Amino acid sequence: MAKAKPTSTKSAESSSTINVSKKSLIGLIITVVVLITLIAGAIGGAAIYFLASQTKMPNWAETYLAHIKTVRNQTPANADEDSDEEDSEAFWTDSDANPKVSFYESNDNSPMMLVNYTSVENNLSYNSVAVYSIQNEEIYLLNYENTSFYYIYDIDNEEYNFYLKSEDQDKDENTYINIDDYFQDPESEESEYETTCSADESAKDFCGDIFAEEPIELPSFEYNDEMNDQELAEAVANTSEQVTTEEKAKTQTADKLQQSVTAAQERIKEKAKTPEFFLVNGKQIRYGKYESVGDNQGTGEADITLNPDSTATYIYYDYDYDTQQTIKRLVTSKFTVRTIQNGDVLSTGVGCVAADGGPCFNSTFNGRTALIIEPDGQYKKYPQAFFVTHEAPSDPSQRSETLPYGCDFEPVMAQMYGCYRFLSK
Repeated sequence: MAKAKPTSTKSAESSSTINVSKKSLIGLIITVVVLITLIAGAIGGAAIYFLASQTKMPNWAETYLAHIKTVRNQTPANADEDSDEEDSEAFWTDSDANPKVSFYESNDNSPMMLVNYTSVENNLSYNSVAVYSIQNEEIYLLNYENTSFYYIYDIDNEEYNFYLKSEDQDKDENTYINIDDYFQDPESEESEYETTCSADESAKDFCGDIFAEEPIELPSFEYNDEMNDQELAEAVANTSEQVTTEEKAKTQTADKLQQSVTAAQERIKEKAKTPEFFLVNGKQIRYGKYESVGDNQGTGEADITLNPDSTATYIYYDYDYDTQQTIKRLVTSKFTVRTIQNGDVLSTGVGCVAADGGPCFNSTFNGRTALIIEPDGQYKKYPQAFFVTHEAPSDPSQRSETLPYGCDFEPVMAQMYGCYRFLSK
């Protein structure tokens, strides 16, 4: 019986050793490849992140970005106590200011940063504007509260430019700030960059006859103090790509500006035709506003306004019996220059009662020429007669021979009222 051939232990162990070695090598290679892939991916990802974080923008935009970062990182500990700069830029860190950042470029200046923000004064909120300009590698600031941004055509000088406009309703006037003129020499205290004019259309220096204006809407981003550096950089970069040039501004506003210019030219022509004064007994009485005067002290406001269309606007105090209050009204009615007639001058005689039960009239002044404001039909029921010359009255006891100092005209019954003097056009 044949014996079975035994299996070689040595050969079997050798074969097993070889197989284990091959598996280890393959595993090592796979591990190395995976590690290399992971490392390469990490390096690539870091590179991509680094490149993405380097937001591209023009050099001027980077300068403004750096300035915003500097201001928002400013703290009382490292602030310059002798500088007003922090106060003038407080809107960057004021949560109620809601700054909106834009960029624009005029023909005379490199791109400027404009910030519209909200300022508060006497519990009232106003739109305010700060404009930044880079001059000789330094940043200068023009900051005006209660202003708005306009693109303007200077009618007399035939020039376009960007302006800030501030309205003073108490004085009935506006102030225009030529931004380019300011930044020509921002450190000079004598720069003439402001123009103040009247908001009254009838005035000679009416702003609408000097400037044709249109508000400008600029692409902007809303800044807040919670933005991180990357978010801020992206916002600046994106907005700087939409910088508004002067050519774009002209295109936006050309039609409306031309309409305003045409209207101003027509208005100026009409004003040139309008007489400055009219005559009463040879004395020139100017059209315009007159204040009431007593003991040489004026009220400072227009109590009577004589208009070129032969109307007079005057203050009338009306008592409201329902509310038991006196109401100040402005009443307008026609005025004429004529002789005084019966019913023009009320009598001040004590105890006078007319036959018909109505008011008494003084006929002493009948036949004399006067400036007479006719009844308005609602409030003033009787005429108001005024003397303007130094003629002697028929009854000297009723009227002095001269007007009080500085007066242009006074009521016929002068002893009962003050006189009036010219205040303004």
